[in-house]
Amino acid sequence: MVYNFGGGPKWIGDSNINALLTTSKALGTGNANTNTIVSKYGTTQTIVYAALASYNLNKNGYTDWYLPSTDELSQLKKNLYDNPLGLASGHFWSSTATTAGYAWCLGTDAITDTPDQFLISGYATVCSVRSF
Repeated sequence: MVYNFGGGPKWIGDSNINALLTTSKALGTGNANTNTIVSKYGTTQTIVYAALASYNLNKNGYTDWYLPSTDELSQLKKNLYDNPLGLASGHFWSSTATTAGYAWCLGTDAITDTPDQFLISGYATVCSVRSF
């Protein structure tokens, strides 16, 4: 199940945070990544950030949402973007960090499934998922 937040928050609410996290890009790791991010940055920031938006989501009675890893997001794009009821066009945050101050983002309007590095203080759309 996929839930698409319109617009989009920052990857992390506090732009002064530049600590590198160890997160994975592999399929099946988005939930663990989300938990790592939320446990590192907490739930008390003044701005709701991408992983926290997914972590706190309660939609249709489900509360086990998470921010997908880069590979999970790529798979979602392959399965949903060409579907008229699938993902909207734009850039979507993954739960995969890159270097300090950056995280991977995937553009659905790109021809390839190559993710882009975005500043964590930038804005992108959140696509929350449940078990992948």
